[in-house]
Amino acid sequence: KRAADMPKLTPPADKTITTVYVGGLDANIKEQDLRDVFYQYGEIRNINMVTKSGCAFVNYSQRESAEKAVQGAFNKLIIKGRRLKILWGRGQGAPAIKPQDEPRPLPPLPGPA
Repeated sequence: KRAADMPKLTPPADKTITTVYVGGLDANIKEQDLRDVFYQYGEIRNINMVTKSGCAFVNYSQRESAEKAVQGAFNKLIIKGRRLKILWGRGQGAPAIKPQDEPRPLPPLPGPA
């Protein structure tokens, strides 16, 4: 019963998202610290540390691995005494082109024909 009452993070509808956001980092937490924790959930494609913002993005090869990581670490992950914030990353895909955004032909340049 208690486990059912715990907050959960719902996976995004976009199945192409395989990135987990990790916030609350400080200068003592290195990429290897994150790798040591997150490797257990699946193959990591890369980890992008954003030290200025105190966060990182853990990108998995498989969506299933990212889902396991979020379930396993959400509201539970503590590294070097710091409780880290776990969220889903955002999609990296290009926005869809709307009809009004389609390129229009340019007028011809003046000059010899």
